[in-house]
Amino acid sequence: MKIFLIISIFLTGLFFFFICQNQRVVDSLNQLLAKTGQDTNRVKLLMRIEAEYFFTRPDTARVIAEKALALSRDLHYVRGVVANLNELAETSRFLGNYPLALKLNFEALQMNREMKDI
Repeated sequence: MKIFLIISIFLTGLFFFFICQNQRVVDSLNQLLAKTGQDTNRVKLLMRIEAEYFFTRPDTARVIAEKALALSRDLHYVRGVVANLNELAETSRFLGNYPLALKLNFEALQMNREMKDI
């Protein structure tokens, strides 16, 4: 029984350690984001922030992916559009919106075919 208690305490501590690490990374990325202009580097930073939020705050990750997708489209950054469509599809799938996820994945697939980057 004691071993079970010790393992439970260890795993709980480990969980909170990783949550704190996640927040430090997000804070650092947000500081970089504040210094970045409206360019492809901003899209890449938004994608990294979205990836950090994916499992802990999927709704926030979806909003960030939508911002990155809109910026990618404004910049005509095709690779960014495709990557963000895939990220948005994965977030939608994770949240249980399977029809939207499938639609977004097919849109990304079509763009990849047009770029001949499959």
